[in-house]
Amino acid sequence: MIIGELKEISKKRYVGSTTFASIYGALGEKDEAFVWLEKAYDERDSVLMLLKVEPMFDDLRPDPRFNALLKRVGLEP
Repeated sequence: MIIGELKEISKKRYVGSTTFASIYGALGEKDEAFVWLEKAYDERDSVLMLLKVEPMFDDLRPDPRFNALLKRVGLEP
């Protein structure tokens, strides 16, 4: 599974938390995706500034947690 491969790669080089979040979101595992988005928020991942427009987050946008994260990042829904 791609998640397992990414976790192995992340042992040797940086893989952003937003990458994991987008993959979990695409797989329909929204709870796990939001766990990774929280990690990205804690890490101050710059990709979060693209939350409103980046297509890799499309699967997560309908979830109310997404709008809450937008607000915390400073992007109004």
